[in-house]
Amino acid sequence: MGRRALASVLIMIIFFTSESFANSSSENLDNAVESSIVVVDTIAHDSNSFTQGLEYYNGTLLESSGLYGSSSIREVNPANGETIRSLPINESLFAEGITVKGGSIIMLTWKEELALEIDIEDFRIIGNYTFQGEGWGICFNGDHFVTSNGSSVLSYRDQQTFETNYSVNVTWDGESVQNLNELECVNDKIYANIWMQDTIIEINSTTGMVEMFASAKTLSENHEGPLNEVLNGIALDHNRDGFWITGKNWSEMYLVNFESIGENQTNKKDSPISIQILDNWTTLVVLLSITISLIFSRLVMRRN
Repeated sequence: MGRRALASVLIMIIFFTSESFANSSSENLDNAVESSIVVVDTIAHDSNSFTQGLEYYNGTLLESSGLYGSSSIREVNPANGETIRSLPINESLFAEGITVKGGSIIMLTWKEELALEIDIEDFRIIGNYTFQGEGWGICFNGDHFVTSNGSSVLSYRDQQTFETNYSVNVTWDGESVQNLNELECVNDKIYANIWMQDTIIEINSTTGMVEMFASAKTLSENHEGPLNEVLNGIALDHNRDGFWITGKNWSEMYLVNFESIGENQTNKKDSPISIQILDNWTTLVVLLSITISLIFSRLVMRRN
């Protein structure tokens, strides 16, 4: 066997193994874990509220309700679901997601390219931001406002100017996730509702990869109504170490935890990633054996 042929075989081995292990590593990183939703508490929810945003702040819940002509922002008692106070929004605006920064609520609007700043103490509009495009969900991670617009892209906005500093595309097993809606920032994760789906996802805020998903179908089935009365609204309750979730015009709100079920359902020995790595090693051993045999044959031929 010539040197060129031998070199070609070695190059094939290096290329194949590096490519295969890179793919295996990538699949492992992008493999979202499934969780179940465990209901901890249930309270009443105003079925007239077309929930767009939900936030837990200082012992109470803040909720925005949408639709032209009936949009509002309200404070809700998490013990019983009763409305403590509310602020109607101008009928020309369609209220969307909300978040809290300092002593202010920041509320997006749908198509008006306007975000309102509302003082929490007296529920009074004290300012606004402008932006381009639609507004769907928003959360504040301490450095940036993170917003969604119904696409797969999250925009990270300057907390002073509301200008977009950078964007991250959200992917689930390599596919872009469209219709990202309500958001909740928790440390380096972002929890999100997906419009028209009964699914809540946990997103790595740096990579945009979905790392966990949970189905709320069993809860949604209790609130069957018009097509647009879907799961929406998620807020972390620091005091009770759980998330409040609800939906548009639902009659109940739920405090829930996410409990991983991925490890219980998948045997590591039989996982696709493990099988792929095993196949890679087998192929590598075979190719190396062939190469060694060829080298040995060449040496024997030289002696003869």
